[in-house]
Amino acid sequence: MISSRIFSKYFSLVLFSAMLMSNTLSASTCDPAVDVCLSLDEQGNLNYSSTQDIAGFQWNHDGCVSSASGGAAQDAGFTVSVSSGVVLGFSFTGSVITAGDDVTLTTLSSGVTEDCLSGFVFSGVGGTTLSSAFGVSDEEPADEVTCSDDIDVCLSLDDAGNLNYSSTQDIA
Repeated sequence: MISSRIFSKYFSLVLFSAMLMSNTLSASTCDPAVDVCLSLDEQGNLNYSSTQDIAGFQWNHDGCVSSASGGAAQDAGFTVSVSSGVVLGFSFTGSVITAGDDVTLTTLSSGVTEDCLSGFVFSGVGGTTLSSAFGVSDEEPADEVTCSDDIDVCLSLDDAGNLNYSSTQDIA
């Protein structure tokens, strides 16, 4: 039988490793010439990486977006409006969304995919045009987790966030 202390130690180590891997494997990359590199995660967060401040944005959708809220747009005091086919974000006060790496721009209503979004337009300070594109995911396909033979309990997180385990010992 495995002690709870050993289980706790292995659980913490494997859980930390899984969280670290999930944060590092999901990054997107764009051509260096692209000013605003976009990615969309499973929670509907539209994320960006940019070396330029963003003064406004707009894009089209095929009806898949019913709401957009939160993120750096909200933090910067932007007004974000969603219509039946367009999302528009800007500031009445002239504030900007600061440049950053893998920052949530805004959270879109659930069920949104890259395929239903198009025609992105981003502007920088003074109305300059910023190029944009969805990045190519660096994410590797999820493989079955394997642990070395000297590990009594092997823990893993699946894509749905479920903690799974396999054990060579009874867990008390």
